[in-house]
Amino acid sequence: MFEACVETVGIQNKNNASLILDVATRWNSTFLMLSRAIDFKDALRNLSEVEPSYKCFPSDLEWSRGALISEFLSPFSEMTNLISGSSYPTANLYFMQVWKIESCLRHHATSEDDTIREMVKIMKLKFDKYWDDYSDILAIAAVLDPRLKFKCLEYCYTTLNPSTSKAKMDHIRKKMEKLFGVYKKSTKTSTATTSETTMENSLPAGYGGFYAFITQNAGEGKSALDVYLAEPAMDMVAFPQLDVLEYWKNNKARFKELSRMACDVLCIPITTVSS
Repeated sequence: MFEACVETVGIQNKNNASLILDVATRWNSTFLMLSRAIDFKDALRNLSEVEPSYKCFPSDLEWSRGALISEFLSPFSEMTNLISGSSYPTANLYFMQVWKIESCLRHHATSEDDTIREMVKIMKLKFDKYWDDYSDILAIAAVLDPRLKFKCLEYCYTTLNPSTSKAKMDHIRKKMEKLFGVYKKSTKTSTATTSETTMENSLPAGYGGFYAFITQNAGEGKSALDVYLAEPAMDMVAFPQLDVLEYWKNNKARFKELSRMACDVLCIPITTVSS
C-alpha cells in the first residue's frame, strides 16, 4: 500500500529507500527516522487519505517541529558518519566537525521552538564539558593538517567570537611550541649517544669538524615547526582526500621531531566509545 502511495504522488525512489523506525539505544536513528519521513511526507499524506486504519499522520505543527529537529541533528549525524564511516579517522578531521556542532548549538539556543531550546540547553552542558577537555588537542591536530593550519582556527574562532579569536590562537600556538619542545628535547636525549656517534663514524675523512660545526649551529635557524607554519597551506580542492599521516611520513626527513609529534597527535581518537 505504501509503495503504491509513493508512486501515486510521484516520489522518485531510485535507491528503494524506506521508512526507518526510531531505536531507543541509537540516538542517531532519530535523525534518520525524521529525515526519511520528511522525504516521504506526501506519500504518508496520501496513505492517510486512502487507508482508514492509518490514523497517526502528523499535524502541520508536528511536521514543522520534525523538520527543525532533523535540521538540528544533521551535524551530529555527519560527525557519526565521519567516525564510524572511516577505517582510520585521524584527529585533524574532528575540529571542523566539532566547531560545526558548537555553531549549531549556538544558533538553535534561541530557537522559537520550546522543545528545541530545551534540547540545546541539556546538550550544551555535555558539549561544553567535552570541548573544555579536548579543544586544545583537537585544534593542534587541525593545525597539523597541511591544508588547514592556523587559517582554519582563525576562521572558526572568528566566526564564534571575533573578540576572543586572537587570544585563542595565541594560546594554541604556545601549546604547540611547548609540545614541540618536549619532542625536540626527547629526541636529542635519545639520539645524542648513539645516532650522532654512528653518523660521525660514517662521515668521509676530514668532515668530522664540519659536522660538529653545523650540529652546534643547527638551532640558530628556524625550527621545523616554524618552517612548517610559514609554508603556504595546501589547496583543499586539489587534495580533498589527502592522507595526512602519509604526508608526515613522506616529510619525515624535513620536519624530523615535528613529524613524530604530528603522527602521535593525529592518532588520538575523538572518543573512547566504539562506533
